[in-house]
Amino acid sequence: MVIMELDIKDKKILFSIAEDAKKPRNKVAKEVGLSKDIVDYRIKKLLDNDVISVHPRINLSNFIYGEYFLLIQLVNTDVKKENEIIEQLKKLNYVVWIGKIGGDFDIMISFVVKDLEGLAKVVDGLDFIGSNLKKYELYPIIKEYKESFKGMFTEDYFAEKYTMFAEKCDVEIDGVDKQILYLISEDVTKTNRFIAERLKLSEEAVRIRLKNLEKKRIILNYRTFLNADTVGLKEFVLFMNFDKFDTKLDKKLDDFFNTDKDIVFANRLVGKYNVCVSVYAKSINHFYECLNRIRNVFQEQLKDSSFVVVFSTDYICHLPKGLIWSFRIIQHTILNLDLLKW
Repeated sequence: MVIMELDIKDKKILFSIAEDAKKPRNKVAKEVGLSKDIVDYRIKKLLDNDVISVHPRINLSNFIYGEYFLLIQLVNTDVKKENEIIEQLKKLNYVVWIGKIGGDFDIMISFVVKDLEGLAKVVDGLDFIGSNLKKYELYPIIKEYKESFKGMFTEDYFAEKYTMFAEKCDVEIDGVDKQILYLISEDVTKTNRFIAERLKLSEEAVRIRLKNLEKKRIILNYRTFLNADTVGLKEFVLFMNFDKFDTKLDKKLDDFFNTDKDIVFANRLVGKYNVCVSVYAKSINHFYECLNRIRNVFQEQLKDSSFVVVFSTDYICHLPKGLIWSFRIIQHTILNLDLLKW
């Protein structure tokens, strides 16, 4: 893999589009002090080299009962067997993310469910691993502190907050809206023409439906993801246990995570550890600098910590199939997932 070095112009562009990937290019150009053609060229280069990808931020509060992390430790496996296990895990209908990790565990999964039955299905779905499963740890996520790459691209103080969980909307959508959401959750760069052809609609109908989904706050925005490996970064997932967790500590953690540029994701958990964060770092020393900042600020509350290194992202889906039916749907509208196959 060729490592791409981001210069100051790239970072300015990424800061501009991190949480507004569909921002008009002439507006981006004005913000960063470049011509529209140069902005177009640089963004296309970042996309073509898989440095970035664009995804809709769908308001999961409308769809789910809960979100979880699952850490899996394997035994008596090789690379082939591990890959076979990951391929089977991809078939679980509620999985959002799967990655290979190093440390005490081998695979990490993020998944969401619409009810407790869905949780049972995911956990029971691990049975296929059989004797290769040594142990697993399950962590419910009860709060999302941060989920954004934007702070990475500025040296200035930055404390805007972005998450996938906005206020739940009491709205109805039909089966066609669900199919559109499913299509763009896989690849937001799909054009209105492509979606229209798949769903046998007019391009104008697709455009209007997308606008209505945005107006209803089901689509919150369109965000830019950074592929850490392509720019020489590694993702470290840090699990921490804090003592005497109260509202004061909760706010202090929230403020800290949303102003630390190396922390990209941060969540409150239930279990052995009650907080986890994802740190994007150039090296293990860089990661320890972030860890030491946390230790210095929370030295009286931080009791324990451990971390894993993310070796690869093997699967990502921002609106799993298992959630498609969980949103209240208008009667007499048929949801035809066969239309989504190509």
